[in-house]
Amino acid sequence: MGLEEYWSEKVPYTPESRIETHEYMQQKEKSRQETKNSRIEPRVITKYFAEDGRPYNINTAKIEFNLKEDILDDHDVYILDVAVYKHMDTALIKCDIQVNYVRVTLKRKVFQLALPDEVRADASHVKRSLTTGHLLITMPKASREIRISANNEHKSSHEKTNKTNHIFVQDFNKPNATFSELSGNNSSKCKKSLLHIKKQSTTPRMYNEYIEDCSDVPPLI
Repeated sequence: MGLEEYWSEKVPYTPESRIETHEYMQQKEKSRQETKNSRIEPRVITKYFAEDGRPYNINTAKIEFNLKEDILDDHDVYILDVAVYKHMDTALIKCDIQVNYVRVTLKRKVFQLALPDEVRADASHVKRSLTTGHLLITMPKASREIRISANNEHKSSHEKTNKTNHIFVQDFNKPNATFSELSGNNSSKCKKSLLHIKKQSTTPRMYNEYIEDCSDVPPLI
């Protein structure tokens, strides 16, 4: 059949023919959708934690990383370098830092790392390199802060104990002595010591007969 015969051919244009045409189109669309769905792989549900709450190490993004320990501003910190793709938009990157793990999501791909020690999530910060595109995550350790505060608390309590012992251990011969009596005794002792020093300073020096006066030196006034 030629092109002219095709366009010149007369076909019935009735409601039945239109329904048959639409049914044929629906059947073709249905077969096309079934073929498309068969090619899609089933989505795998990722488990982030074990039954006991322990975080898993996950790297579905298959990216390189480097975790090291360092000292920053007299604090022990973890520094995590994640090799994010250089040309990936920052809006597609999400970072979640918790006390015992860190999670980086790169366009539905998850990278999660369990940390050896607990960190301070509120004091952590994330930076991205403008040249390489890597993420640099700095996480201060929580154990370092606890150890410092405990030492300071022990030191302050020790100083308070020394001050208390220095103040109240005054006179064991008077077990029932009041605070005013003890302070009075201390003040009287201080006054006596000051008077003793003054008396020693005002005592005239004894004349030594073996010392000869020099005529060149003028007399002291």
